[in-house]
Amino acid sequence: MNITQITAVVMQTLSILTLLGGVWSVITLLLLIIHSFRRKNPVGLIERYVKFFGSKAYIGGFIVALTAMSGSLYFSNVAMYTPCVLCWYQRIAMYPLVALFLISLIKRARHITDHVLVLTGIGAVIASFHYYEQITNTQIVTCGVVGFSQSCNEKFFLTFGYITIPMMALTAFVMIILLMVMSKCGDKKAVKPLLIA
Repeated sequence: MNITQITAVVMQTLSILTLLGGVWSVITLLLLIIHSFRRKNPVGLIERYVKFFGSKAYIGGFIVALTAMSGSLYFSNVAMYTPCVLCWYQRIAMYPLVALFLISLIKRARHITDHVLVLTGIGAVIASFHYYEQITNTQIVTCGVVGFSQSCNEKFFLTFGYITIPMMALTAFVMIILLMVMSKCGDKKAVKPLLIA
């Protein structure tokens, strides 16, 4: 296999993961909305779903952030897709999450949720704006004038009719936000240590 074929496989794999992550995010958001109205009945299926993902939120966040970081590094360093300015800002929000989650998992600490929510919230806003620019083919931010980066509205690929690199980033940010929300929703006394299945 040459680099072009490998890149096609990586792109397709990450696109499928993005599609699945988007479906999971929509389902989870709906369940969280229902859960917020049913706090008096903590034994139902929705409550178990929220508690399960809440107890695994840090390992899940680590996996999502590591996958997003690895994918972006592959696209820029192997596939040679030049990141634009907005891509760099999204990386600034995503890359520290890998270290934050890893340290928290090693120390079994659960005190970074608010920090993660701030970083992912900023990243999600930037990724949403970037995706809007790509899909509408508008150029509100003229990334190309910086001199070292691509145009922010250039699409390297479009899979399933909607997935681009900023959509991949946005999906990752939203998934991590939802995991952190479920982590906050869970009964902290009932949560098992994070590295124990």
